[in-house]
Amino acid sequence: MSAVPAGAQSTEVVPLAGQPHIDAEGSGRVVHKDFFFSDSSAGAKARAWVHSGVDCRDSFCTIQRYNNDRYRGYKLTGCDIYDLDNFVGEYDAHNHGTSRVNLLNDSYGIIGWRGGGSATNVNWSPVGKIGLCNRS
Repeated sequence: MSAVPAGAQSTEVVPLAGQPHIDAEGSGRVVHKDFFFSDSSAGAKARAWVHSGVDCRDSFCTIQRYNNDRYRGYKLTGCDIYDLDNFVGEYDAHNHGTSRVNLLNDSYGIIGWRGGGSATNVNWSPVGKIGLCNRS
């Protein structure tokens, strides 16, 4: 990619540094659902999915922007530590379980938490891992 002089406009689409991804360190499960921008209500549908007691029952759910063309909803189920790659920004999150969810840095230090049943936005930029123990 070439540099664009100051004051000039670029028509080039700049890809995200890396796509968001979650891996469970053990036997936890990660499921995702995509909400494409071609649907003008993609953001509202993604938020509704995160807060749905049906789709995200007994799980921790959140959203990230993915591939510059969609929101991706993530559903984490089972007692485990989940490694986050390229999670940035503030997005809806909902702990549909009864156990506390710990927001961890890359060194496993607790930097925040969400109690059972809590629905709140999370600033994912400093979070490198999630520790949760919900019914699976």
